Amino acid sequence: MNIFEQFEYNSSSYPVMKVQQLIAMYARNLSFGNHHNHSIFSVDNAFSINFFRKFINEHQSVYTINFDLYVQIDESEKSNATWSYIHKHDYIELGYIVKGEFNLLITGQEHTFKAGDVYIIDLNSEHAESLLDQDCFVVYLCMKEEFFDDLFISEIEGDNVQLFIRKALMKQKNLKQYIKFSPRYKEDLVYSLIEQVAIEHKEKRKGSFHIIKGLIIRIFYTLTNQYELSLKSYQTQKINQLLFIQVEDYLRQNYKEASIKRLVEKFHFQEDYFTRLIKKQTGMSFSQLLLSIRLAKVVELLQHTNSTVSHIIESVGYESRNYFYSIFKKQYGMTPERFRLAQRSAKKSSRNSTQPLIVLVEVGIQLLVHIWITFIVGALHIKM
Repeated sequence: MNIFEQFEYNSSSYPVMKVQQLIAMYARNLSFGNHHNHSIFSVDNAFSINFFRKFINEHQSVYTINFDLYVQIDESEKSNATWSYIHKHDYIELGYIVKGEFNLLITGQEHTFKAGDVYIIDLNSEHAESLLDQDCFVVYLCMKEEFFDDLFISEIEGDNVQLFIRKALMKQKNLKQYIKFSPRYKEDLVYSLIEQVAIEHKEKRKGSFHIIKGLIIRIFYTLTNQYELSLKSYQTQKINQLLFIQVEDYLRQNYKEASIKRLVEKFHFQEDYFTRLIKKQTGMSFSQLLLSIRLAKVVELLQHTNSTVSHIIESVGYESRNYFYSIFKKQYGMTPERFRLAQRSAKKSSRNSTQPLIVLVEVGIQLLVHIWITFIVGALHIKM
């Protein structure tokens, strides 16, 4: 029986509390404030975790805060409202739907999350939970800004997509946004990671906080590589742009062995996704983009090295000399040898053509100095 199942199994033994009592207890871990008629929740610690389970058949809801407080929520005084009161956090909330469906009202729009989905709500994003009867189990990971220290940042800043997500959530606070992740495949890759985070936080063994940080870094990595992102259109466009930068950078560094299959292995997207992405960003196919990168490298090597053409051809990933010559001549109208000679001749001519100008400038400077000295001497002579 895992930690989620244990929470459900023991739910009937938890003490019963009315909603107002729960809020009073909750205030030990959360503080409330009012700003523009919205409640602000603030956690005391850099990281906390909460479980929420609602059983439709038994008309029961159970809750735990950091495994310090376990309660059944008395819903006998339940109102006819559809949503809870609107509130926001001074921390990032990552919600994971263990089972069932869960509805949220985020910045005025209703969103439904299913089992396996993950959402991340930015600091200061107004939202409310559904009060309708829904069978659901939600795990909340609450992370304050200090949770994301330099070590955490150093682990994620190498990936542009992860960096964008972190900046979007932590820096651009006026966006008031959220991000939704849905599993790309049937396998739920986040379940076991969330479970490990919960176990570490509950048991509080030596080093648990650092292990939790490592697990959350892994969760971010899994979400950005194995899950579909649901964003506003401008956010989707920005992520596509950043992903293309990564793809292009990868191709420029690995042009010799690069292929569409290697992109799939590296970035975990389908082949047709890369085809559409590259076409939209460049107007070219993958083959055309790779060709342009390889030819640019060939030109660089022809201009700035004395490597043989055969060595250059091999170094950029072409095995057939005849095929390479045909595409090079099609692009530049001449063979690589003639291209190298033409470039070097043009460079030499450019240096020679600038020499008379340099001499003229030097003579002009000397003449101006002579005139200035003559003027000064004459002025002194008149004064005397």
